[in-house]
Amino acid sequence: MKELLVARGAACIYLTTSFRAIPSIQHLVNAAFAPVMTDDRAALQAGYVPLAGYRDEIPGQPAIVALPVPKPYGWRGGFAKSAIDESAARRRRRVRRVAPEG
Repeated sequence: MKELLVARGAACIYLTTSFRAIPSIQHLVNAAFAPVMTDDRAALQAGYVPLAGYRDEIPGQPAIVALPVPKPYGWRGGFAKSAIDESAARRRRRVRRVAPEG
């Protein structure tokens, strides 16, 4: 589609500035998507355009927090309600340590 539009005189503009994400998140996104989003016309896959920075890091705040995925409990790989409740409680405790209320 891009090629058809450009051939008819449209300008191709890449949106590269991420106004919301801080640099740490932009680096993570760039590292994750650049290797897999390669320009492949046959597969109709657009090439990846890296994000550029706009905001600064937030001092004292982690940009990325990895949360563990709870192990399946119960029959047929479902999650027991108690396991889900415990996982939610652990996430709340982590968030409170990183960003205390008040």
